[in-house]
Amino acid sequence: MHKLLLSLILALGLTACEIHINVGQNEIEGSGDLIEEQRDVGGFDEVVFSLPGHLVIEQTGTEGLRVEAEANLMEHILTEVDGRTLKIRTRHNTRLTPHEGLRFHLTVDDLRAVTIAGTGDVEAAGLQTEAFTLSVAGAGDARLTDLSARELAVEIAGAGDVELTGKASRQSFSLAGVGDVDARALLGETAEVNIAGSGSATVHVRDRLEVNILGSGSVYYLGAPTIDRKVLGAGTIEPLE
Repeated sequence: MHKLLLSLILALGLTACEIHINVGQNEIEGSGDLIEEQRDVGGFDEVVFSLPGHLVIEQTGTEGLRVEAEANLMEHILTEVDGRTLKIRTRHNTRLTPHEGLRFHLTVDDLRAVTIAGTGDVEAAGLQTEAFTLSVAGAGDARLTDLSARELAVEIAGAGDVELTGKASRQSFSLAGVGDVDARALLGETAEVNIAGSGSATVHVRDRLEVNILGSGSVYYLGAPTIDRKVLGAGTIEPLE
């Protein structure tokens, strides 16, 4: 168990490295003048979102990105495809301070992974994919509704919150810090939950639930699965009525 949880902390620590913390950043404040711009993106099935904005993802079978931002911030918003990964970010040593909020509408064909690095929020409805990974490094939030996947992995390093509905046969949740996962409306056959810290996870599984907790984390479950539990600290595992 100790090796497993140590691996969790190290892995999520590496994910957290997606957040760039720089001394002496160039801060750019929004002008208040909102504009809209269409970005030409394609050939990706993973997204890394590293801006303090709101990203809406829609699976339409086509690929495109619409950006809504204040005029003087638009040129500092970078959207680039590196390999199979679409990166939505700004330049290093630059911090954007919008007054009207940054909004992104992304259409995708297939999507295998989304990473939130920082304080951004992501929402998506009706995603259908074979295997999907959601990673949150920082204080970002994600809401995925009507998800359909055979395999799902969720990783949170920090204080992010994730809400999930739909179905995923095999589920894996790894939390380091104070993050929360609400997957009570995500139906699954099996789930593995690893928590290092005081995070919490709520799951809905039919057959088998494996839980490893180091610290004061909490796991709540719906269904009547066989439970394999290992707890070191004040962690709790409770059925949800």
